[in-house]
Amino acid sequence: MRNEAEMLAVILRVGQKIGVQAIAISGSRREPNAISDRFQDYDIVYIVDNMQELIAEPSWLEEFGQIMIMQTPESSVLSQPSLGGRFTFLMHFEDGNRIDLMLCPVELIHLLQAEPFLERLYDPKELLQGMTVPDASIFWIKPPTEKAFHDSCNEFWWVATYVVKGLVRNQLFYAADHLYQICWQELLRQYDWYLAHQADYRLSTGKNHKYLQNYLSEEEYERLTALCFSSIETCGESLWKIVQLFDEIARYVSRQHQFLYHEEEASKVMKYVQKWHSRKWREDPAK
Repeated sequence: MRNEAEMLAVILRVGQKIGVQAIAISGSRREPNAISDRFQDYDIVYIVDNMQELIAEPSWLEEFGQIMIMQTPESSVLSQPSLGGRFTFLMHFEDGNRIDLMLCPVELIHLLQAEPFLERLYDPKELLQGMTVPDASIFWIKPPTEKAFHDSCNEFWWVATYVVKGLVRNQLFYAADHLYQICWQELLRQYDWYLAHQADYRLSTGKNHKYLQNYLSEEEYERLTALCFSSIETCGESLWKIVQLFDEIARYVSRQHQFLYHEEEASKVMKYVQKWHSRKWREDPAK
């Protein structure tokens, strides 16, 4: 596996060979508090004046090394373009390294002010000179409004009834999808607020909550990880655990922020879930 010095040398060599105007690096490899390991990406920006040519004829990418797999999100039909006229080649190489390479037209340089920890690697025309870029605070969790808190709670309790429906109908994929994609995510959102409040909202749990476990007690971690969606029975048990956890943490958040907690709504849905849990997610033939 090529080391950082070797990778940066390749990045500079390829960029200069194709005539880029400037090169910068950002992301975790320039974030002081980021975990440093073999899985860190190289978040690279090439400032260019011929982006469409480079996209149309991408053979120059072979100069970086043997690519195991590549993705170009801006050209995917599965999602809408999100980079405002820029383009990315996400490359995972056979030696284990990964480069997230963004092509940024010269006229869109101002958009790079949203890139945290941006550092110039090559800038002969000083196109990036004096650019102010955000620091770690851009990732800090933002305090919820009372409306956001209520919406999160309502979404959780509403979708919990969908999970019950899927379990009783023996529709595991439907139940598990709603439980994980929505209920679980709202639970983690509440945990983010709960933990960030304790740190005066100077805290980030990272993308996809990857650092959340660092701030949990051993008991909290065990409760959050004792979940399984592999069968109707385990999915049902997980739902019952999650609704209890959500009620607990949402009460904490409401007290921390002095928000009203709709206890009646929560209580009614918990009783509804408990009823079907006691029936083992089966219809009662007598009723």
